[in-house]
Amino acid sequence: MSNFPESPIDGALAEVANTDGSTVQYKYDKAEAAWKIVGKVGGSDLPVVTTKDVVTTAEPPLAPAGWTGFNVQEDIQYLTNQKLVNWYLAEQIIKNHNRPPISSPGEPIQHPELPGSPDLINGDIWVDDQNNIYVYIDSNWIGLVRTDDFVADQLRQDNNINELTNYLQGLIDGGVQIDDLFVHKTGDTMTGELELNNAQRLYLNNTNLDTRVRKESLKDGNGDPVLDGNGNEQWDGNEERFINIESLPPHLLKSDGTFSADTSAPFGIDIEIDDGNTFKNQVKVSTRNGDIVTVAGGTGPVVNLGKAFPGNQDPANGAAHWEAGEAGGVKVTGIPTPTKENPDSSLAANKGYVDQREAFLQNEIIELEEEIDAIAPSVERGKWVFTAFGTVANPGQFTMYDADFGNGQPTGLFKSAKSIWFNEIDSDGTPHAFADVDDGELLEIFVEDSSEYGLYEIVGEAHDETLTGTKFWVIDVNFVRTLEATTAIGPGEVCRFKIFMAPTGGDASSFVMKTGDEMSGKLTLSDSTALNLKGKIQVNGTTTNSRFLGTDSFGNTVWKTAVTSSVQSDWNTTSTSSASYIKNKPTIPSAPTYTITKSGGNYYVS
Repeated sequence: MSNFPESPIDGALAEVANTDGSTVQYKYDKAEAAWKIVGKVGGSDLPVVTTKDVVTTAEPPLAPAGWTGFNVQEDIQYLTNQKLVNWYLAEQIIKNHNRPPISSPGEPIQHPELPGSPDLINGDIWVDDQNNIYVYIDSNWIGLVRTDDFVADQLRQDNNINELTNYLQGLIDGGVQIDDLFVHKTGDTMTGELELNNAQRLYLNNTNLDTRVRKESLKDGNGDPVLDGNGNEQWDGNEERFINIESLPPHLLKSDGTFSADTSAPFGIDIEIDDGNTFKNQVKVSTRNGDIVTVAGGTGPVVNLGKAFPGNQDPANGAAHWEAGEAGGVKVTGIPTPTKENPDSSLAANKGYVDQREAFLQNEIIELEEEIDAIAPSVERGKWVFTAFGTVANPGQFTMYDADFGNGQPTGLFKSAKSIWFNEIDSDGTPHAFADVDDGELLEIFVEDSSEYGLYEIVGEAHDETLTGTKFWVIDVNFVRTLEATTAIGPGEVCRFKIFMAPTGGDASSFVMKTGDEMSGKLTLSDSTALNLKGKIQVNGTTTNSRFLGTDSFGNTVWKTAVTSSVQSDWNTTSTSSASYIKNKPTIPSAPTYTITKSGGNYYVS
């Protein structure tokens, strides 16, 4: 029985006699208006709940109607007030005095605090490393509440339950059922926000993370559903259809206790795939048809785009929009087309840019080929595919032999070729007549998409060796050069051929020599300042055909006629005055004194 004064003073003592013959001693804390257990005298070995803060009566309450013991999960509904919660937890701790609360980061499967680690029983209490408190019932750990660290620490130390019961009681007094307060470990729905404060990690073990947007259907002004043509409710176009993962700027805690966003340096979301430092650590974006993109880590990171997506196969009309083996790959769109003058060389280029540059280069190549043809005119050009079988029965085929026609074996080695066989039709379907191919012309082979080539001199004329049903030509050749002695082609490789006349010789008689020469024709300068002379020009002629650039009395630039029949002229000035354009001096046989005068823009020597 209890002996608590009705109006205790601070520090007052009281005792409570228990049925086991023990006496529990209490001390009154006026500041907290609470009787606190300070000790126990006599009785059996049963422990008491030693806490600094239990605010409740000493006697247990009457058992609720229908109570059979806390044996199943549904029994939690019976704990409807603080006294019942306190009583239950105290009862479990006292009743199971040889089974103290378990403190373990992971879910216990046995009681680790007891010898032999016996199996768990109903009523065992477990506190995890996140300070969650659970009770073991029917092979399940039932979560009671997420409390402050203090409560869990006290449960680990001296079975303090006051903070826990105060928390639960406040919710219960508000009319909330305990079963509706917590998220069940076995599965539940959470409607409020969840904030992980200073949590180092969020672990998902054997867990998928699915997202879904749920919104009401489109409604009219009366709040009734708006149906589509098939009588179905439809999505409200004003509603968001995507889950938002937003990166917020870091919070700067200021000295006045307030926060402000700090964007002074880069911030955001870092998806790290460094664990193991291996390419096997990967992030994937996938569909039912396979991986769209895979990012692999390790010392040689890789970004790989997937294939075999049916929506990216060739269209129904059969047009080949992809190279062989590339159909079904991932399309990357939206890359802007840069100009040729864009200085950023790190930009990604799209197909439009590549096509533009290819067209430009193709035009340049065509122009270059035309200029080359003007020097070494082409006789034939086209593409053929190499075959090592030694016959060219199919259009677009060519082969090479290591001997003249009718002898030797097929070869792909450029330096060994002595005769080259062509089907009359090239790989583009163009027919060729090689009758105009003649002795001494050159034949050049370029391997498609490669720098390899072979150059040959043609021996004799091309000869038509057409058989029944197969039209082909043979050209005998002498090897001239290639990149390396081992340069060769294999079956199926595409080669470009050009047969052209060797450039003819010439001389430089049509040009003015830099070292000195005589020019008989007229030289026209399109720009009056294009001729910059440093030194002397010897001018020979009469006053009617020796003319020089000068200025008139008004300063206008005009052509002037020299009045001497043999003059020598100096240019080495930068002045634009008329006197600086030209100085006419007669040839001096001796060294008398001469006077040069100017009149009407002309110069006179006396």
